[in-house]
Amino acid sequence: MRERMLFGKTMKNAERLYRDAIYHSMEKPNLNSCLGLADVLTKGGVGNSEFAKYAWKFKDRKDQNLNWESVARDGLKSPIHEAKLLYEHVLSIVPHDITAWKGMAELYEEGFLRLEKAKEIYDFAISLEPSDSSILLGAAKLSARIGNHSNAIDLHQRAVELRPLSANLMFDIANNCVEIMDHTETKEVFAELAADFWNRTIQLDPTHTSALYNLGLKCVSENKISQAYEFLHPIERIDPSNYLALYEVACLHERWGNWSEAIKFLSRVLDLEPTYRDTPSRIATNHWKLGEKST
Repeated sequence: MRERMLFGKTMKNAERLYRDAIYHSMEKPNLNSCLGLADVLTKGGVGNSEFAKYAWKFKDRKDQNLNWESVARDGLKSPIHEAKLLYEHVLSIVPHDITAWKGMAELYEEGFLRLEKAKEIYDFAISLEPSDSSILLGAAKLSARIGNHSNAIDLHQRAVELRPLSANLMFDIANNCVEIMDHTETKEVFAELAADFWNRTIQLDPTHTSALYNLGLKCVSENKISQAYEFLHPIERIDPSNYLALYEVACLHERWGNWSEAIKFLSRVLDLEPTYRDTPSRIATNHWKLGEKST
């Protein structure tokens, strides 16, 4: 809950700051700020009519391939419409801006749910910048969503060939596979692919705590407790403040009946994040079990 509240507050602040940057100079809004605001709106911004007001000032202009009167009217509809207008505004000035094309593809996929249109945009973006791994990953996720799983796997492989030694790319592909699982019936295939890419991540960067954590959780879900410990326990050394991993290690010690070790790790979780899950009651339960064991 706290994470969601912080995320919402951060999004709101980002939206406000981007608007300030854009509309500070109404005659020539900053294009990077337009892209930033469009991205925020696509991912959950509240939107308002500011861009519509801006566009209405130029309703009689026909330049830059925009019908400004239509822009102004559409801008009053919703955040995703405003995002679309912002992307169109950027592309009218910089037609090959790859960030704008990627944002437009995501907008049609997630906002308007027009998957075929989103695919057209991704295909065009790839033709503009075939070496952009973020475009390839977005197109892969969409391909899987519309049922073309082999194409999704091929696009992932193309991204790997571009940056075979990038741990962060391997992690991004793994996360892409996890997202794909929400939109496909062949979950097992992409679950195994995600695990494979998390493993590739830690082969390239053994200190990548997020990959270690995800592999640990996967092992827990499969009841592979010793393997889970091998992935989760090193995180304590790499990032001692990672309370998520500390909590999971505590749970593993509980399974083994190591009550005192479980208390030690849960106490650290309590110090770092007092409201995380059932930590206080879990500590109490472990103290009770420890006392029971000693009698």
